[in-house]
Amino acid sequence: MPTCNAFSTWCSTDTTSATDIWIDWNGTTSATTSATTNTSNNTIWMSWTSTSTEIITSATDTTHVATSQESLERGRVAEHARCQAKADAKVAEEDRIAARKRAMKLLLSNLTKKQKEQFAKHKFFVIEGGKSKRKYRIRGNPENASIPMANIDVLHHDNDNNVDHRICFHLSYGIPLGDQLLAQKLMLENDEDRAIEVSNRHAA
Repeated sequence: MPTCNAFSTWCSTDTTSATDIWIDWNGTTSATTSATTNTSNNTIWMSWTSTSTEIITSATDTTHVATSQESLERGRVAEHARCQAKADAKVAEEDRIAARKRAMKLLLSNLTKKQKEQFAKHKFFVIEGGKSKRKYRIRGNPENASIPMANIDVLHHDNDNNVDHRICFHLSYGIPLGDQLLAQKLMLENDEDRAIEVSNRHAA
């Protein structure tokens, strides 16, 4: 057949056999494919590494931002708490001052004119026991918030200027001075025996 004759002629006259051509083509193709594969792999690795680094960096930045925001929020909460505590302390102190003023006003409203003059000048006033008629000198400085210890002088029967001994009884600590002094006055005037019974006695 003509085709067979042409092929036979090509095979017999061509110096390069079909096998040589195949080997040559295969070798070239393999080398090219290998180079292409290596280049492709390197490109993919570099791309993946770059992308991963960007993701890690982005995650780190996000964590840092979140931590900074949490720190700022804690700082704001702490500052608010400090301001609130300061404001509460100011209000409490204003309330204490107002309470002391009200208590002192109430005390003065229960003193005679003479007792008011004594208290203004000497920081004490003298009362008379409701049962014994004995004189008691109650001391207290309006400029001080607390009541002094053993602040009631028990005076001699025959001399109001001499102190026989001192006694002390009072309300709970924290009660304004004016209320403390008024309570002592009313107790000695209206229930003297009970006042003496619950009081502590001190030497003059």
